[in-house]
Order: sequence, then structure tokens, then C-alpha cells
Amino acid sequence: MKFSYYLLKKMVPGIPDKKKLADVLSVKSFEVEEVKADAMEIKIMPNRWSDAASHWGMAREAAAATGRKLSFAPKIIVNQPQNKGFLEQIKIEDPKLCPRYMAYYLELPKIGQSPVWMRKTLQTCGLRPVNAVVDILNYVMIETGQPLHAFDASKIKGGIRVRRAKTNETIETIDNQKIKLDKSILVIADREKLLAIAGIKGGESSKVDSKTKTIVIESANFDPVSIYRASKTIKLATDASQRFGHGLSPELCKIGIDRAIVLLKEICKATFLDSKDVYPKRQPKKILKFDEEKLQSVLGADIDSKTVSIILKSLGFRLLPKNMIEVPALRLDINIIEDLIEEVGRMYDLNKIPGKNPAVLLAPPEMDEYFLAAEKAKNSLMEMGFSEVRNSSFIPAKADGDVEMENPLSDDKRFLRNSLVYHLRENVKTNHRFSGNVRIFEIGKVFLKGFKEEYHLAMAVSLKSGDYVFRELRGPAENLLRSLGLTDYAFVPEGSKLRLESDHEVLGYLFPDPKNKAAFLEIDFDKTRHLMEGEREYLEISPYPSIIRDISFTVPASVRMNLILEAIADLRIENLDDVDLIDYLNIADDRISLTLRLVFQSMKKTLSDEEANRSTAKIADILASDFKAEIR
Repeated sequence: MKFSYYLLKKMVPGIPDKKKLADVLSVKSFEVEEVKADAMEIKIMPNRWSDAASHWGMAREAAAATGRKLSFAPKIIVNQPQNKGFLEQIKIEDPKLCPRYMAYYLELPKIGQSPVWMRKTLQTCGLRPVNAVVDILNYVMIETGQPLHAFDASKIKGGIRVRRAKTNETIETIDNQKIKLDKSILVIADREKLLAIAGIKGGESSKVDSKTKTIVIESANFDPVSIYRASKTIKLATDASQRFGHGLSPELCKIGIDRAIVLLKEICKATFLDSKDVYPKRQPKKILKFDEEKLQSVLGADIDSKTVSIILKSLGFRLLPKNMIEVPALRLDINIIEDLIEEVGRMYDLNKIPGKNPAVLLAPPEMDEYFLAAEKAKNSLMEMGFSEVRNSSFIPAKADGDVEMENPLSDDKRFLRNSLVYHLRENVKTNHRFSGNVRIFEIGKVFLKGFKEEYHLAMAVSLKSGDYVFRELRGPAENLLRSLGLTDYAFVPEGSKLRLESDHEVLGYLFPDPKNKAAFLEIDFDKTRHLMEGEREYLEISPYPSIIRDISFTVPASVRMNLILEAIADLRIENLDDVDLIDYLNIADDRISLTLRLVFQSMKKTLSDEEANRSTAKIADILASDFKAEIR
């Protein structure tokens, strides 16, 4: 928004030059974007248009920011002529859309040009001079912030009504645009015609011209949302619509219209004959209790009471007894004590406030156990060549769902799943069209009776041939459990299934699906991760390097991997840090090929190759003797 430095200096004598004023305002009030000749381009924040989008408001900011005195105060007219018969009835049909409507009736001997100083100020602010009446109203708008409009009084028939437009009602504006309206748009009308689009533009039918002898000055307040929407609907934006669209105080109406009367009398020799003010519900006063301790705790600065009082008074706040503060009517942005504190802080200069570290207790963030376990499981499975899938929680079949929806989205989404396998089985069928071998997994919620929710993990392996698919899933399943830190578990035969148990709890089942040449594992992930928590431990990292040995061998297909690991553990080999299954292959003659990776590491010294080789030989001997292994 453009401001005239000449007018600001007139309102606040002694303010610094334009450049210095721009620097001060940018720090304490509003960002000054450009200074050029007499014009200062200042960016007004949306919540400050009611008080600061005017020279009066900006002068108050400049005075407070520079420690000068504001010398301008609009004159308020008291005992003005009222109900003298020159103005007919004024009716507001929807007070929510128009909280206040004021009209002043004046007689003019003639309409000439406005003074040179006024025309220059308007041009500096981007407005085009027209004639004395229009120029005075525009000047008052940029001076006080209140938009005004003048009607030719002789063209108004049967009073003024503030109402909604009728469907397809049209108006010709003063710049000869024909605009179609609808019921959402507020208009000013008389008994016969439309006079103006409320808060946006005047109409041709009541325009002031060179023959005008009597005028009605309108000063009103309109609902900001209504004006904003109307401006967008008819694609017409004006200075008035911008101001009303941001929200103005109804108390500004009298300030603006009284200032216009003073200038019309002075410049146009107008006679003030009548007035009406329709103000159904006055804007309530806002009074806040000020708390100096709160100010110090929020700002982190010890600002003395005298400085606080000077700052608040300079901004127009009224200090009342018992630390009560009356908020100026135009400051619609001030609602709570923190708003007052912000006013004090910015005018005191936030750069003066010393920086301090926050005096708070810093606690480590809580760990999301489910997330950590799920990420660990996903990473392990993806390293083994599995792809993650995500399926809907809804299923069509009651067989796989205990919980039925009262209002299902469709018939194929009637039940909530109680197992992840239903959709995994469909995934396997679908993927068989594109790939012979399928390795997929899912981690997600299942829903049991009573709307009990559990997190499950399910894996699926499907081979084109269908051979050994059960074993192809068991190996990765055991790798997954070990990667999660779960070592005390067992797969117990139960018919065609294997029941996964740990710590006397059933975690899930591994079972074949010959029809689809697939095998599935589904486990209760909540139970599994709780067992993991008990096995988590933190060990000191060895400062010495590790030695790795791989041992490959074949064993009968009936040999269980957990028994091999138990046998190696029973050897109690010193410095054997880890044993991992890194390769698994089905071979002929009902035998399987395995490769174990042995990691040796000491906390006390660097191990030699000879020590690692001796330990590896012991493990090879126990594999050969106990499991009929053939070392390769």
C-alpha cells in the first residue's frame, strides 16, 4: 500500500527522513518495500487493515516507533442535525452483513476542483483526482481508512435499503460496466433501483455530476467475508472492497464521515443539513488485564512499568486502574494478553532483548516400539528378496472376517479381515501371471470379535514348480525371527502345519497351500515384538577386528536348523560372536545345502587365523557326527 511521506510528516512533526523512517518501521511495525519520491510502499499485514491501512494509523505507528508525538486527530462532530426530514428511511435487512450504516445530507453551492495539495497526495497514493467531492471522499479514505461514497440526493427515491440482490438483477456502475448479480451479493437500493454494490462500487443511476446540488454521503460497515466473496464473484476489486474485505471496525464509520464533513465545508462550502445513523448492535469495548510478570516470562526481558505505559499510550491504548487496559476500537487484532505483550515487545525493539537458552527439562523422545520392530522386519525381509504389499482391511467373505460392517461401502467390502492371508493369496494368484516365483509380505492390522485390533505379519512364497515351497518359506522365516532378536522359539508340527511357539505362547502358523503352489506364515506381530523387548541388550563394541569363516555342507532335508544352532551353542566356543545362515538350497536325493557364516571376535585381543580355524574345525566335526553333514 502506498503512503505519502509528506502527509505522514504533517501528522507527526519531527519524524526522521524517509530512509531512516523506513528502517525503523521495518524493524518495529511493517516492512517498507520501496521508497520513491514522496511515496512509501508499505506492506500491511492482513490483520492490521482496520487500524493501519491509513495515514492516521501509520502515523500512529511512526510516532510510537520513533518516540515522537502524533499531532493529528480527526474531529468528531457532536450535536449534528438529525431527522430533519431531508433523509427518508434507512433500512438494513440483514444486520450481520451490514452492522452499521450512516448517511449525511449536504447542500453544495457548486462542485469544483479539489486543492492542489490534495490532488498531489491522491496521485502519490495511486488515486486519480476527479472532482472536489470524489477527491475529498478518497482523501478521507486514505487518511482515516474508512471508505465513503456520495449519492446525488435528488436521484434517491423512497429511502435507502441495504439488501441482497435479486437473482439476475443487474447494475450499471459509475464507470459504465454492466454487472449481473445474484442473491449472495449485498446492494444499496432505493424503492425503484439499485444505487451501488455494497462496499465495492457505486452505480450510474445516482452518480454525482456537475449539476448535483445536494448529496448523501454514505459511511457504512460491511461483513468482510460477504464483500470478499462478492468481489471475487463479479470479478471487480476496488480500494473499498479491499478494505472491507479485510475487516473494519464499525466505529470507524463516524470518524471517517465526520472528517469528510469538515473538508466539504472547508473546500466546497457545503451545508450540513441532516443525518441518520443505523447501528443496531454497537461494537463492545475490549478490556484486558495486563500482567507484568507474564510480560517478562513471555518476552524474557525486564521492561519497567513506565516504558510499558509509554508504549501502550503511544499506540492508542487506554490505561485503567488495577492494571486494566482498554483496547482501541480499531484494533480488531488485539484479543488476549499475549497480543498486548507483542505490542510492547515490538516497540521496545525485539533486538534489544537478550538471547537466553530455554530453561526447560529436555527428555529423550519416547520410542515407538511397533515402528522400530516393523522397520527392522521390513528391512530383513527385503534383504531376503521379499516385496512388501499393502492390502485393504475389507474383505467380502465371512470365512476370513468376524467383524461385519453395519454400512459397508460395497458387497466386496462387507467384513473386516481377521487374517492377512486372504489378500496375500489373491496377490500370489495375480503375480503368477507375471512371474513364476513370488516372495511377498505384509504387516498390518487385523480385526477380531469385539473389534479387537492386532498387528500381524504375514509372508508368502510361491514357486513355479511348487516343489519344496514349504522349506523355501521356513528358511526366511527363521532368518526373520533371528534378525528380530528372537532366538528361543520352535516350529512344532500340527497336522500339515507348523505351529510357531516361544516362551509358551503360540505366535502363529506356517502352512502350505498346494493348490496355489504356495506356503504362508502368519504371526501375531504384537506378541512377537513384546518377546523381542525382553531380549534386547546393549553390549560394548569390541575395539579389535573380527574374523569371518564360511562353512558349507549338505545335510538330510529332515534336519531342523534350530537343532544345528543349538548344537553349535552347546560347544561353548570362546570368541564365537555370531552364526548366520547365508545360503540355503534344495538339492537332489532329499538333501539340502546350507552355508553358515561364523564371526569370531574377542574383547581382549586380536584373534589369529589359527584360533579361528581350530574353532571352525570343531563346528565341522559336530555337524558331521550329529547331523550326517558332508562338508564341501
